[in-house]
Amino acid sequence: MIDIGKKIAELRKEKNWSQTDLAKAVDVSRDIIGKYERGGIPPSNPS
Repeated sequence: MIDIGKKIAELRKEKNWSQTDLAKAVDVSRDIIGKYERGGIPPSNPS
């Protein structure tokens, strides 16, 4: 099973983006990106 937080971090780093860069691109706070990457909360499914 894929660890979504690790995958988010991996892809973000491949693009040389900071958590802030990614957060701005997907319109969430940097804190949320950090929580996703640490496995604190899972990303929600868009409806």
